[in-house]
Amino acid sequence: SALGTANTNIAANASAIGSLQTSVTSINGTLASYATQLTNLESSVSDLETDVAGNAAAIGTLQTNVTTINGTLTTYAGQITSLQ
Repeated sequence: SALGTANTNIAANASAIGSLQTSVTSINGTLASYATQLTNLESSVSDLETDVAGNAAAIGTLQTNVTTINGTLTTYAGQITSLQ
């Protein structure tokens, strides 16, 4: 009968909708996990950028110190030459 067929179709549709809802829930969970991973990655990259900036500053200080030491050594070399 038409009513029986309609009921069967409605039941099949309800089942399909249930499966679809389960799939969407699973996808939402996966997307939430990816969002968390991306946030953690952004944090790690930010930390690395901070570290790189700190290293650059330290290298600049070392370069200044080496330049100062070179100047001092040049002065001492000149004094030693004068003593000879």
